[in-house]
Amino acid sequence: MNKQPRRFGARPQRGFSLIEVLIAVLILGVGLLGLALLQSISLRNGTSAAHRTQATNLAYEMIDMIRANRPEAGNYNLIRFNDFTAINPDACPAPAGARWQQDRAIWRCSVVRALPGGEGSVEITPPTATVAGRVRVRVRWLDNRGEAAAAAQFTADNAFEVVSQL
Repeated sequence: MNKQPRRFGARPQRGFSLIEVLIAVLILGVGLLGLALLQSISLRNGTSAAHRTQATNLAYEMIDMIRANRPEAGNYNLIRFNDFTAINPDACPAPAGARWQQDRAIWRCSVVRALPGGEGSVEITPPTATVAGRVRVRVRWLDNRGEAAAAAQFTADNAFEVVSQL
């Protein structure tokens, strides 16, 4: 048997020291906190993107409604932002009246259901002999992205506008 002589003062290493373990746990903790923050930010931005997609779909839906009912297109001009305050999204009445009134009721209810604090407006420029008619649909909503609800307000980040020819 060939044994190497032991050196005096040198001890063989047997595992990790407590300081090494604490440093490893600290690094792991900081990494997990960063991952949790990244997940939180991703969730908030994903919700904002979903609202923007809904607003885009609703704006184009209104333009399609107007194009499908061109003879009464001027009546759609009556939709304004302040028309959305009294709508209960859980109890939208069955639309009645002329086609434009039905479209208006359906669209207003859809905006309130799909977007938090959702509102919309429609502006129609009638056609003239030289200029084609135009429609401008604007949709806006509240998006506080995790801030206090009292601080929520309409900004350019939470609004969508589309202009199209009839």
